[in-house]
Amino acid sequence: MKQYKYWNNQKYYECQLIALWNAAIFYGIKIPIRYGHEYIEDCKKASAFTGGCINTDHVIEKLGLKAIKGELNKKYILNNLPLEFKIICRHGYHSVLSIDVNLNKEKLLLANYVENRLYWLSVERLIKIHNRNLEPIKWNKNK
Repeated sequence: MKQYKYWNNQKYYECQLIALWNAAIFYGIKIPIRYGHEYIEDCKKASAFTGGCINTDHVIEKLGLKAIKGELNKKYILNNLPLEFKIICRHGYHSVLSIDVNLNKEKLLLANYVENRLYWLSVERLIKIHNRNLEPIKWNKNK
């Protein structure tokens, strides 16, 4: 896996879109140019400039992804990639995507968790910081 290809930063409040684009990268689906016209338009439609990023259906459809409700338990988390988590942070909720797993150490490699790099986090810790009111989301390629 080439770790440099996943996106780990955001300029606005587009973490949900970053998770979707990283899921597309996972499956080899073409994504917009970072901060290009299509990227900006997707951010506008998703309300990512105002802190919401709640209208992402147009990007999900364009990328051909399908959301499946996941389970917040170790066995499910370690056996399903890519998986999106809504974690609690100082700004509220933040979307991150698991893109690789280390079964021996029970850790996940997360994109858009730490600025400028991917980050290994234990499944135990991830379960603790995930919003317990939401299931993780398993992203599948729909097409």
